[in-house]
Amino acid sequence: MRLLIFIAGMLLALSGCATRGFAKEGATVQDFYKDLQGCDAETKKSGSWCWGNECDRQRSAQKDRRNLCMKSRGWDITRDENAFRE
Repeated sequence: MRLLIFIAGMLLALSGCATRGFAKEGATVQDFYKDLQGCDAETKKSGSWCWGNECDRQRSAQKDRRNLCMKSRGWDITRDENAFRE
């Protein structure tokens, strides 16, 4: 019985783990990478050093800023299987 509950829990957890991506009406893969590179360049900190959990926080904050930049350029964050992913 425990095994059945464990398997059901794992299946439920994995069903929500689809990778997110970006979608924009009429955009090409070239448009995606151009905007992604531009947003990455805008959000990177040069010379930033970190240690342990601080690195995780910095990466998370950088990813949040990059996602906001992509949204400002008209991209939607989605789990659609046809979305562009990095």
